[in-house]
Amino acid sequence: MKVRLRIDGVDRSAYLPRTGWTLEDSEGKRISTLSLPLEDRTGTLAASSLELKELILDDPDTPTTRYFLGIVTQVETRPFQGI
Repeated sequence: MKVRLRIDGVDRSAYLPRTGWTLEDSEGKRISTLSLPLEDRTGTLAASSLELKELILDDPDTPTTRYFLGIVTQVETRPFQGI
């Protein structure tokens, strides 16, 4: 599945790894949860710039197909552990 990640209207897809993220859809409930790591290889993505921002996970070819729409509520940072 091809996805695009936008945070506060900015395309952050380059930071999204292919694996390691989960979407918990609470069918029939109001709250769904998206947990994902972001790979900041350059150290330029500040956690404070993400908190309380709108997050959209959608299909880049059909933006009206949204997999998740919500607000970033918790940000944890760790140094990038590259290859």
